[in-house]
Amino acid sequence: MRSQRAIDRLSDDLASVPHPGPAPKSSDAKATAGARDASFSRRIYDANKKGIFMLASDGHGFCTAFAVRPSVLATNAHCVRGAQRQQGTVVALENEGRGKTSFRVTSMKAHPGFQERQSASITPDVGIIHIAGKVSTVLEMASGQELTRTGAGDEIYLIGFPGRLMNARDPAATFMAAHVGRVTDPQGQPGSFARAWLVEHDAQTTGGTSGSPVFDARGKVIAINAGTYVQQDEAEGAHASPYKYAMRIDLLNSLLQ
Repeated sequence: MRSQRAIDRLSDDLASVPHPGPAPKSSDAKATAGARDASFSRRIYDANKKGIFMLASDGHGFCTAFAVRPSVLATNAHCVRGAQRQQGTVVALENEGRGKTSFRVTSMKAHPGFQERQSASITPDVGIIHIAGKVSTVLEMASGQELTRTGAGDEIYLIGFPGRLMNARDPAATFMAAHVGRVTDPQGQPGSFARAWLVEHDAQTTGGTSGSPVFDARGKVIAINAGTYVQQDEAEGAHASPYKYAMRIDLLNSLLQ
C-alpha cells in the first residue's frame, strides 16, 4: 500500500507536467482510488470467507470462529465457556456453506488467564476449538514483528456474524471496515509490547461477532474481536459504549503449542 501511495504521488506529479493529452480530473482520480480500495477489501473477504465459521447448537448461532489450522478454530474464551454450557452438540458452520458444511466440535480450551466474572479489568479472552475434519481455508496470522507495527489509526477489517443477522440454516458473515483507536495494556494504559495486547477499535460489532478475526491492511489476522467497553452514566446507568476491543492474536500462542 505504501508503494501504491508512492505511485499515486508520482502520477499526480506527472499530471502537472505539460503534455499533449489532457491531465486526469481529480474526480476521476478519486473514483479510481475508490475502486482500488473496494477491490482490496473484497479480496480480503473472498480470500478468507471459507475460513470463517458460525458456532451453533440446536440450530442457533452464538459466536464466530475462524480457522488457524486445518482442524483448529480460534474464538473467544467466553465463547468457549458458552459452548461448554450448551445442552446440544456444538458445531462450526462454514460461512456461505448454506448450512451444509458443518464440523462437529470435539474439544475446546480457554486461555488459562481468562476470568469470566472479572469486572475490574479485562483478561485474555481467547480460546481454541478442535473440530472433526479439516477446513478448506486457514487464515494467515500476523507475525510478532508485524504485530509490533499495529497502532492507532491503522485501517482494519472484520468478518463475523452479528447476532441480529445470525441464521444457522444459511450462514452469511458480515464484512466490516474500521480503524484501530489505540493499543494498550488490560488497564487501558500504554505498555510494553508483551503487555499491550488490547486493541481498541470502532467497528460496528454486536453480540455474535465475538470471535471474529481482525485483519490488518495486509490481510493478516492481528486480533480477535472480543467485546464492547461499558460506560457508566448517571441518567442511563451502565450501557454499551461505541468503543470495542479485541485481543491481539499472539495470545493464542500458548494454546497452539
